[in-house]
Amino acid sequence: MKSIRRFMQGVAAVIQADRHLFQRFPTLKLAALGMVLLPAIYAVIYLDSVWDPNAKTSALPVGLVNLDSGTSFRGQDVRFGNDVAAALEKQGQFGYQRFSDAASAQQAVRDGKLHFTVLIPKDFSQHVVAGTQPGAAKVAVYASEANNYVGAGLARRFAPELAQGVNGLMSAKRAELNAAGSLQSLAKLKEAVMRLNVGASLLTFGLEGAVKGSGELEKGTVTLKDGALQLQEGTRKLNAGAGELVPGMKQLGAGLRMMDAKKPSNGDLQALADGAHGLAAGEAEFGKSLAQLQGGARQLAGGVRQLKERVPDPMLMQAMAPLDAGAGQLAAGMGKAGEGQARLAEGARRLDENTGKLAAGLMKFNEGIHAMAAKMPEDARIDAFAAGMKQLADSTGAFAGGAMRLNEGAGKLAAGLVKLNEGAATLSAGLQQVDAALPAPGAEGDTGAAIPAGAVQVDLQVSAPVAGRAAGFAPNLLAAALWMGVVAMAFLFHFNRLPASVQQAPGLSKALGKLAVPGVLVLMQVIVAVLALVLLLEVRIPDMPGFGATLAAAAFAYLALLFALVRVFGAAGKGAAILLLLAQLTSAGALMPLELTTGVYHAVQPYLPMTGVVQALRASLSGAAGGAWPNALGLLLLEGAIAFLIAAFAGKWKIVRAEDYRPALDVDMAGRAGAFPQAGALAATAK
Repeated sequence: MKSIRRFMQGVAAVIQADRHLFQRFPTLKLAALGMVLLPAIYAVIYLDSVWDPNAKTSALPVGLVNLDSGTSFRGQDVRFGNDVAAALEKQGQFGYQRFSDAASAQQAVRDGKLHFTVLIPKDFSQHVVAGTQPGAAKVAVYASEANNYVGAGLARRFAPELAQGVNGLMSAKRAELNAAGSLQSLAKLKEAVMRLNVGASLLTFGLEGAVKGSGELEKGTVTLKDGALQLQEGTRKLNAGAGELVPGMKQLGAGLRMMDAKKPSNGDLQALADGAHGLAAGEAEFGKSLAQLQGGARQLAGGVRQLKERVPDPMLMQAMAPLDAGAGQLAAGMGKAGEGQARLAEGARRLDENTGKLAAGLMKFNEGIHAMAAKMPEDARIDAFAAGMKQLADSTGAFAGGAMRLNEGAGKLAAGLVKLNEGAATLSAGLQQVDAALPAPGAEGDTGAAIPAGAVQVDLQVSAPVAGRAAGFAPNLLAAALWMGVVAMAFLFHFNRLPASVQQAPGLSKALGKLAVPGVLVLMQVIVAVLALVLLLEVRIPDMPGFGATLAAAAFAYLALLFALVRVFGAAGKGAAILLLLAQLTSAGALMPLELTTGVYHAVQPYLPMTGVVQALRASLSGAAGGAWPNALGLLLLEGAIAFLIAAFAGKWKIVRAEDYRPALDVDMAGRAGAFPQAGALAATAK
């Protein structure tokens, strides 16, 4: 806090010292008033009697857009737009730059890259040839007054010259085309009539064949009509048959799907075949066992007989009689059983063989049933088939009606071709008469028809217009006038000199205090200059806040730059400020367009303080310069801040006695004898 208070006390002490100069030197007030009025007086006088330079313009960038699509005249392709563009470039009055579209060229004008643009429209040649009304063919000149008032003035003066030159060029081109095209047109006309005559003869020949063909066509349509009627009858019967077929197809489909659902599975059929095969195998084993039983029965019967023979005992014989009889019956029965078993084995073998075939056949039958059921269409498709057959029957009826109408049309066509053939013969005879009546090429009186000579009109289009000359030059000259007012402060105050009473104040506070009083005077200059523009020159300012803020920022930056020049270079800094003013006037385009200057001005132009001021003033006065002016104004404020810091810490202050601290301007010397009454107090405050 102590350092801040000391800082602020230093600033106040310097301000107080400069303020008391007005008390010590009364005429300083009049001098300050003159400095305040100086920029306004300069601006009013200069803007009211501004000089419009008439310098060499071939270096000025001007856009050239040729959109002419051309047209045809007497069989020749003409592009008058190319002739106009070539003539302008050959004339070399401006530095023309070609653009392929109008929007890019117009944007370049609005951005300040071009002074104006010449636009040749797409239908230029068509309107020149047609000549429907005077001035139908137009050439546009697009300019922006706010971006470059001098360039817009050149465009205004150039527009009538352009109209006169283009009309003269079109007259010359018309004469060339008429001279070169008359004989050629007549020769082409005779050639065309001859070709028409040949074509008419060929047409007559072709129509004779067409008449014959139309007769054949009529016969063919009769046959077509009869066939269509027969087709109609056939489709009617087909539709009736389809109506009877549909229910049967639905029943067949239902039966096949039911058989497919009820059929035995392949597994069951295979089990049946395997069972029959097992039965045959078991029967074979049974036959073997029965043969063994037959052998045993025979052995039993033989054994009984042998026993009876060996033991001739009546009682034993009597007892074995039933056994012997039973053994015989058993042997007889086993023999019959063997015969039956043989027949059974044969039946089992045949059953096994036929059951396998049956199972295989049933499997294939199952596959066939399933395939038939799958291929059988659904009822909906069968209904659709029936509907299609009905539609076919209806369509064939319509076809038969069309065939009948076609037959009628063929008859009318034949009659019309006969009349057309008669007309073609008449046309051929008339063309022969026209060919005989046409003069030979080069005959006397064959001058040809001229292109209508409707004058070309030049349409001047102005973007970002300004109210008058003063408003057009105001951005450049007001920036220069403000610079002059700021430079005058260096002749009013010593920017390197301070009284001894503030010697101990901080360096930054000394610099800030030193610029306070000149800064107030410069702001007063801004206010008076704005009032002079509005009240005396009646300049309309749409964006007054932006306009005032730009001038205030310019005043700060200008004063800081002047302060830095004087602090670093001393008295020579004042001369440097004057030279810098001239350089900026040239680079900012205030005296003449920048393109007419040397290359060094092109290089430094973006970085000079006045460049940003001019762009910002143009934007606030008319909305020109696009949206780039805030960047330029920001660069200006940055330059001012850097210049102030350089002034605060560069150079060396010259400390003088309080009674010797006086303005730079040689005013009333009576104040020199007076003491500086506040010197002691200021010194105490600074300490």
